[in-house]
Amino acid sequence: MTTSHMRVLFIAALSAALLSTPPTAAIAQRPQATAPPAFIGLWNNTTHRLTVSAVVIDSGAGFDIDPPQIIERGARGYWIVRPSYVHTRSEGYVTYSVENAYPAYAHVHWDARYTGPTNFDGQAGGLFTITRTLAHGYTAEFQFNCVSPHC
Repeated sequence: MTTSHMRVLFIAALSAALLSTPPTAAIAQRPQATAPPAFIGLWNNTTHRLTVSAVVIDSGAGFDIDPPQIIERGARGYWIVRPSYVHTRSEGYVTYSVENAYPAYAHVHWDARYTGPTNFDGQAGGLFTITRTLAHGYTAEFQFNCVSPHC
């Protein structure tokens, strides 16, 4: 074996050893604690289209999945919001206007906390109601209905 072959083997062995050895100065990183993402769903059980009119996040990062701009008649819209800061919560709301039914609206609010209870609530205006049909952990479902048989 020539000297140049030995150098190549030595460099290859040294490189492999350096790449496989973890650095001694590395500091273990702990995962950052935030509230889990909140999953919110809204069923539109009416004959009217819902169009988003306001989206506000008071604290938290933003959406993994944005609220839909339109929720069609008889359809379901959902969104997922995730906080970005350590030991924070995600709080905000989405409001939808109701097609051909001014001033009717559907309003969904969430407060997904890092510690303590998670709160979900909804409000409706006009001849409409909104009912929370599921609230478990960081998940909530709402149903938007009309109180009149003609809508």
